[in-house]
Amino acid sequence: MHHVPKTGGKSAADRNRLAGWSGLPACVDAVIATRREGDERALYIAKARDNSDGTGFAYRLKIVKVGEDDEGQAVFSGAIVPDGKPKQKVTLTKREDRALEAFTKAQAGNGQAEISYRRWKDTLFALADPGEKKGTTEQAFKDGHKGLIQKGIITQSGESFALASKGDC
Repeated sequence: MHHVPKTGGKSAADRNRLAGWSGLPACVDAVIATRREGDERALYIAKARDNSDGTGFAYRLKIVKVGEDDEGQAVFSGAIVPDGKPKQKVTLTKREDRALEAFTKAQAGNGQAEISYRRWKDTLFALADPGEKKGTTEQAFKDGHKGLIQKGIITQSGESFALASKGDC
């Protein structure tokens, strides 16, 4: 268990970093963070060595009786009760936006809900500016593809990709 700096910072990166030694995140396999905005609370995976970051759920605190003390007085604590997935605004990077555009075009051209990795990538390459270097387009696709999956906008099932249903987002 750890905390973010009390003073936070002006950027999101400063507000979400762990306090203390900068190498700490590299030493852990997973970071589960909590976020609170007004009455809404959420737990989410901020880092997972072998899994997708960003997955989480909304919760509410419920006061529950956990027993009695030596004098017979009730002892209470807070319990986390799942309340669906967090409601959060998703902002896309340029590369994610471009990959999403390619995905929807590939999907429309295919006439099916699911598309292959190859079809998605080929569509993005077809949308690239003629003067753009192939390596730049390749990296843009990798970054955009990965970001859309991590943000839960695109789901993967084996070798197929689909837009996440509204219940999944």
